[in-house]
Amino acid sequence: MINIDNAINYPFKDKNWKESLGVYFLIVFVMGIVSQMISFFLGLSSAFIRSLQHYSGTPYSQLSNSATSFLVSLLLLPITLYLAGYVIDLTRNVMKGNEDTHVKHGKIGDRIQTGLAPFTYGLVLTLTDVLLLLLVFTPTVIATYLQDHYPMLAVIVLICFAILCILFVLFSVFLLPVIYKTMLYIYINEGSISKGFNASKIFEILKTSWKKFYFLYFVDIVIAFISFISILSCCLVFIVSPILTSILIFIKADIEGNVFRQINDGDAPVKKAKVVRKVVAKKVTKK
Repeated sequence: MINIDNAINYPFKDKNWKESLGVYFLIVFVMGIVSQMISFFLGLSSAFIRSLQHYSGTPYSQLSNSATSFLVSLLLLPITLYLAGYVIDLTRNVMKGNEDTHVKHGKIGDRIQTGLAPFTYGLVLTLTDVLLLLLVFTPTVIATYLQDHYPMLAVIVLICFAILCILFVLFSVFLLPVIYKTMLYIYINEGSISKGFNASKIFEILKTSWKKFYFLYFVDIVIAFISFISILSCCLVFIVSPILTSILIFIKADIEGNVFRQINDGDAPVKKAKVVRKVVAKKVTKK
C-alpha cells in the first residue's frame, strides 16, 4: 500500500528541499512568464502584419492560437525536457528507496536526454491515436458512397462506425495512458528508450501489475483535478499555480517511485529478467 501522508510530506523531507523544490518552482514560474511574453509579442507581430495587409488591400491569413501555442512550446521545449528528466530522476531515486532525499539540479544535458523518453513515448502514442481516429472515420466515407445505391449496406457500415467509435474511446481513455506509464516504468528500469517500445514486455508487465498502473492513472487524474480547481478558485493564480504544480509533481514522483518499487519487489517481468540473467551469469562463471 502507498502511504499518502509520506507522499504529501515528500516534497519537504530533504533538508535542502528549498533548493530542489524552489529551483523547480522558479523554472516553472519563469517558464510561465516567458511563455506569456512570447505569446504577447507573437500576437503583436501577427496583428501588425495583418493591419498592414488589410490597409494595403492584400490577402492575409490569421495566425491561430494553436499555432502560437505550438511556437511557444517549441521554443520552451529544452526547458520542458529538462524538467521531465528531473522528475524521472526523482522517481528513480524514490524507487531505489531514497525517500528522504531529492536529486540535485544540474546535469542539464543528461536531464534533457532523459526527458526525451516521456516526450518520445507521448509523441508516438499521440500519433498512433490520431492514426486510429482516421481509421475509425473511414466507414463514414464508405457509407456516404453507399447510401444512394445500397442504403441498407450503408446503415450496417454506420453501425460498424459507431462500434469503432466506442472501442476507440475506450482505448484512448482507459488503455493508452496505462501503456504510457508502463513504457516509462520500463525506461526507468532499463535506461533505454527503445526498450520501452517492446510490446510483448509492455503487455506482460500489465498482465501482472495492471492494478498498480491504473492506480497511477487515477493519481494523475486527481492531481490534474486539484490543479484545475486551484486555478479556478485562486485569485493569485500566476504565483500560486506554479507553487502547487511543483509540489504536486514531487508528490506524484514519490507515489510513482513507490509503486514502481512495489512492482519490482513483486517480481514483475523486468525484475525477473534481471534475476535470471544474474543467475545464468553466475552459473557460467562457476563453470
